[in-house]
Amino acid sequence: STFSKYLGEEVMEEAIKNPEKLNRGEKREMTVLFSDIRGFTTLSERMQPEKLADFIKEYLSPMTGIVFEEKGTLDKYIGDAVMAFWNAPLDQQDHALRACRAAWKMLLKLEELKAKWRAANYPEFDIGVGINTGPMIVGNMGSDVRVDYTVMGDAVNLGSRLEGTNKEYETRIIFSESTFAQVQGQVISRRLGAVRVKGKRKPVKIFELRGIGTPTGKEAEAIAAFEGALDAYTEQQWDTAKQKFEAALALWGEDGPCRRYLEEIEHFRVEPPGPGWDGVYTATSK
Repeated sequence: STFSKYLGEEVMEEAIKNPEKLNRGEKREMTVLFSDIRGFTTLSERMQPEKLADFIKEYLSPMTGIVFEEKGTLDKYIGDAVMAFWNAPLDQQDHALRACRAAWKMLLKLEELKAKWRAANYPEFDIGVGINTGPMIVGNMGSDVRVDYTVMGDAVNLGSRLEGTNKEYETRIIFSESTFAQVQGQVISRRLGAVRVKGKRKPVKIFELRGIGTPTGKEAEAIAAFEGALDAYTEQQWDTAKQKFEAALALWGEDGPCRRYLEEIEHFRVEPPGPGWDGVYTATSK
């Protein structure tokens, strides 16, 4: 009964057959996903508490269903946010890909919900998703009076930070280089650069998830132009970087990361970066 709230039926049945998989404090490589509503404070101010609760339920229910569909484990709801993970309690060799598929399905489902809410004159919102793969501690953890089946560790914290990094780049799904290493060639993505998240000194390469499969046509051309521009930007070749970012922007029509880098190029033309600059963005907030 308890685990039916965390796991889809198929995964739950397997876990019950092998209860040792629900042990305490096991370290293993896993993938974690954080999803958060953008502008939730404004949304909550516009609705009565009872109506807001129903509205959020209408959003969280299909998002949870997507986690279960991809055989993930629902860790918890953090207000309006969803936290889920893969590769526990059951072994899943493709845990990173499952998390990416879940994130992409969440965006597609949100667009369906938006159309419904628009027709009913309900407010709309967007979401940000962060995904990271790495070593985590998983198991029943907590206090003497209450335990939760959850994950802990630096890799979990990074997943949460990447979710927030979407605000800086005006993107919707960001995943780490460790996740990219496992899904390369199976998802449509672009390298966004490198970032030092708050509380961490070591930079991490980050990627935007743009779909499942392989890029073709204008999408593939735009991704190549953008990543070429990133390389030129890091080498302080401002003219080349600007040309390539503008080419990517023309193909996409509207793109937050392109605009962001073009603005930084103009800034650096006036105030060049100092010695030792490595092109890494340092996040100042969570």
